Amino acid sequence: MPVLMIYHEPGIKEEKKRILELQQLLGRQGVEAIPLSIEEALKTTSSMNPRAKRAYLLMFTRGGHWKSLVDRGFNVSIIPPLLTSMVIGREASSRWGRCRLTLIALRAKRLAAEQRRDVESIKRMLKPYCDTEAILIPNLDENIAESVNAEFTAPLALFDGKLARIACKIARKQCLEPFSHYAVRDLAAWIIGLEQST
Repeated sequence: MPVLMIYHEPGIKEEKKRILELQQLLGRQGVEAIPLSIEEALKTTSSMNPRAKRAYLLMFTRGGHWKSLVDRGFNVSIIPPLLTSMVIGREASSRWGRCRLTLIALRAKRLAAEQRRDVESIKRMLKPYCDTEAILIPNLDENIAESVNAEFTAPLALFDGKLARIACKIARKQCLEPFSHYAVRDLAAWIIGLEQST
């Protein structure tokens, strides 16, 4: 039975290659995965085999997109906060040692309380790696970077795009790339682990 990998359409088209890389990694381990953008997933639910509604939403927090999928009957798993924090923590500490890390996320328009709870979980679990704070920016206006001051930053973004650029502008020293640039194998391990346990 195939699983769905649902993602937010990247602003930079070339970034889709990372979804294809994840799909190939899963296929090599016997997990058939169908990649769909959020828009595609919401349009195709009526004709979809209900057995294929197990969905991995490649986002870090609950919010409006998560809720829309749940409302359409999907069994949705977001990237677990533990996985997110361990991978970001590993990457940041291997590059910079013990550092002051600022997570940069786009504030959700819906389910803001759930998003904040998920971000707080990620932040709390990052503490063994880095002193961590989080900033939820209200929009993707790149001028917002002028009002925020952080040493090292990590965007809560899967792909390269505006949020990643803003996170790098905010950083006084250095920033991490978007998550999929260093975590495709970790994402594959998460999905394979869940699929083999069911």
